Amino acid sequence: MTENNSATLIVGTLAAKLCFEWAEYDGDDCFDRYLVQYLESEDIVEQFQFGPCSTHSIRKIESFLKGETDSVESGFRIPQIIYCDLNRVGDSLDFHVYSTELSLDKRMEVKFEIIEFERSFLNFYDQK
Repeated sequence: MTENNSATLIVGTLAAKLCFEWAEYDGDDCFDRYLVQYLESEDIVEQFQFGPCSTHSIRKIESFLKGETDSVESGFRIPQIIYCDLNRVGDSLDFHVYSTELSLDKRMEVKFEIIEFERSFLNFYDQK
């Protein structure tokens, strides 16, 4: 295992932001935990746990942030089936989480400004 076992991305403004966190890297190609929080000021308004995911999910979002794609679609099966999409809408980012299994359908929109992108995990992963 490595000390580079997590990655963080925060998009939005101080008033409203999305915090993406990948944690507990397994040493191969997956994270055991993927979490997204929607915060207003510093208060957590919504929190979504997607369970395990591949390191490729960070690459997809990085490509989106660089403007190489206008959307990112993801689906997760553990612990339940849940989907999340990112779409660029003008100067905003639309985050959509949905699951028929959980009767969930939520949208959050934040200004498309990168507050923080901790890329050290990707630098480590690219060199292994």
